[in-house]
Amino acid sequence: MLVPTESFFPNADATILSVGISSKTTNSPTGKVVKYLERMKANITTKVKSRINHYTHNFLTGEKKIYLKKKQETECQKFIDLYLQMLRAIESKKLYLDPKLTQEDVIRYLGTNRNYLYTALKTNSNLNFKGLLNQYRVRYAVSLIKDKVSDGRRYSLSDIYVDCGFSTNESFYRTFKKITGTTPGKYIAQIESEII
Repeated sequence: MLVPTESFFPNADATILSVGISSKTTNSPTGKVVKYLERMKANITTKVKSRINHYTHNFLTGEKKIYLKKKQETECQKFIDLYLQMLRAIESKKLYLDPKLTQEDVIRYLGTNRNYLYTALKTNSNLNFKGLLNQYRVRYAVSLIKDKVSDGRRYSLSDIYVDCGFSTNESFYRTFKKITGTTPGKYIAQIESEII
């Protein structure tokens, strides 16, 4: 199981190369994922409360402040919880490995609607649904490449893109390069040179 590092969420700008996936994190127990998500939830909650406090302190007075603050905290918490629930599902069930997975599938699985999921994604990360899945897929591809190169096994990139949940070789190459800044072939060469 892959455990997201702090640079992976909520900022999507970090490249996959800086994530540093190792065989140790690849085989980590689900408990670490849950602990990470709980830490992330606490960080997001703190940031949201800070924004709400700033707004209510500067623009509202009296009972309206108290009512609006509680209402906003409840609404924000709902989106944080939905976001974390979605991440848990994607992580634990490895939903990102299904090339036919759609946003509607996840909406049905979570028992929510499109607007809530969209808001949960936008308020907690800089990614859309497809971007989130692609981050996980490329991350998984990087771990497969590292595992296969370190084990000295023969493989083809076409096997890797299928195993990672990409529907076409072209989308795999394009997405891999966009996220890592290099092509899969160059990345493999880099990993092989590090091992030798």
